[in-house]
Amino acid sequence: MLEHASRPSRGRRVHLEFSRRQCIEVFEVRGDVMLFLDGNLQFSSSDERSYHAALVSPVVAAKAARVLVVGGGDGLAVRDLLPHASAIVLVEIDIAMTQLFSAEPTLRRLNRGALSNPKVRIVNEDIREYLSVDASCFGAIVVDLPDPSSPGMSEVYNTALFRQLKARLEPGGVMSIQAVTPHSAAHEALRDMVTEAGLRATSFSAPVSSFGDHAAFLRALSDG
Repeated sequence: MLEHASRPSRGRRVHLEFSRRQCIEVFEVRGDVMLFLDGNLQFSSSDERSYHAALVSPVVAAKAARVLVVGGGDGLAVRDLLPHASAIVLVEIDIAMTQLFSAEPTLRRLNRGALSNPKVRIVNEDIREYLSVDASCFGAIVVDLPDPSSPGMSEVYNTALFRQLKARLEPGGVMSIQAVTPHSAAHEALRDMVTEAGLRATSFSAPVSSFGDHAAFLRALSDG
């Protein structure tokens, strides 16, 4: 979800696609699979486990049965949630992402076929549109969107979005949000948005060397 890594100069490009939303590139270098969206690194298989384990940890701890995942069309967060949740709704705006990660063998191995699991419902829609028409509530929400600085994302990240998401949390529910890098201006701005939406936000981080050092997250709880 960060911009620290450049496209590899060696290795094999597994996939190149210009979807209606973005440029999707997948590379494999000495067994390391990397996803780039519009030139920005989204994950490296060398350390994505650390990232996704941290991202879903508040949800696992809460033992939420129904989980909403916002973004994360690669299915990696879904993969780590499946052993713990009874139902997952994945809202990913780019259908090309969920199709690719449902079909390409290298990527299916990475997410363990999570997007084909019967417990998972995929909705290819803008999260704001989804929330405006679907009143379902969830025990937990995972926000795994690209960074706010990514193309088209600055208009998505705002207090109104987190108010909408808060309204979909069941009593005692928890939200886990990818939040750029620790102590960065983007992280602080995101935490302010979440707080203004009426959620109590706590920062935490995990080592993800492909992102430069650590990735940051927010654990958010409703004040009621």
